[in-house]
Amino acid sequence: MLRYLTAGESHGKGYLGILDGLPSGIVIDQDFVLDRLKKRREAIGRGERKNIEQDVFEFFGGVHQNKTTGAPLGVLIPNKDVWTEEQLKGRLLDCVRPGHADFVGAKKYATEARIVSERASARHTIASVVLGAVCRLALLQLGIQIKGEVVSLGNLALPTDQIVENLLRECAQKGTTVGGEVRLTAHGVPLGIGSCMQHDQRCEYALAANLMSINAVKGVEIGLGFEFCKQWSADKNFVDEIYAAKDGVVRKTNFAGGIEGGMTNGEDIVVTLAFKPIPSQKRGVQTIHIKTKEMCHTKYERSDLTAVFAGQVIAEDIFAFVLFEQLLKHLGGDTMGVVQKRLNEQRVL
Repeated sequence: MLRYLTAGESHGKGYLGILDGLPSGIVIDQDFVLDRLKKRREAIGRGERKNIEQDVFEFFGGVHQNKTTGAPLGVLIPNKDVWTEEQLKGRLLDCVRPGHADFVGAKKYATEARIVSERASARHTIASVVLGAVCRLALLQLGIQIKGEVVSLGNLALPTDQIVENLLRECAQKGTTVGGEVRLTAHGVPLGIGSCMQHDQRCEYALAANLMSINAVKGVEIGLGFEFCKQWSADKNFVDEIYAAKDGVVRKTNFAGGIEGGMTNGEDIVVTLAFKPIPSQKRGVQTIHIKTKEMCHTKYERSDLTAVFAGQVIAEDIFAFVLFEQLLKHLGGDTMGVVQKRLNEQRVL
């Protein structure tokens, strides 16, 4: 079973990540991983922290001569913006921020809201990007490609660079943020990954659970998604009809997003994510002082203008983790050679 864990805080020493269950023989391109971190750090709409952090990493076990060994792969990503205990005490979040983990987490864990926010921060996704990038390298080795794209920003579909620039400038001037949609596509995933036999064996189960865990994601749809609700069952225009072909079967549409009955059907897997606007606003919003229960307004701290573009990078790499995890669950194999052989056999189904 492939799984990953992370540890660390936004202004702590850094982040640790462990990816357990990898087969041996994945070729590790460290420049590829660094490029993924750079894309996350320099994404459109990022705030001040992108100018502070360097986002370098160090593998800690699980890699030998640029190939995975089959042992758990560890990674260390140090923070540059590190706070001391005294600095933390001076940055309490007593006027808890709605839309963040502050209030609920402080109550649940009987601790300061700042302590909760340090762990809940989206900065933890930096470890997910590194570990997901390793999975993406494995998928590339198997002939599976992933791409992501921003398909809407605010209420604007397929925004041009100029529209994006204008919209984010407006957000900066008003002290607000904006949400949007990201579409993920995987090409080359064979038919038959996943199962219809149990709910937790369905591909949608793993995709939705992992992708919904990304900060600011509030919706996941596969294929046509919510557009299905607008169709009539008697119509055929949303059914992916099957046609006989010389080398198998073909489909002219992919409304199902590559998954039918919890299993991949050989078409591209298409998933769309809805990112909410980041709840931090310069003008502050109504809340309470968590200790006195008096009314107050939130205090603005640095924030991105949108999570959508950085979220695209993060989502692509978590998408890669899920797909590789599903492949390994179905195919097994302790080496990439064995995985590749079984995948080739799967592709002739």
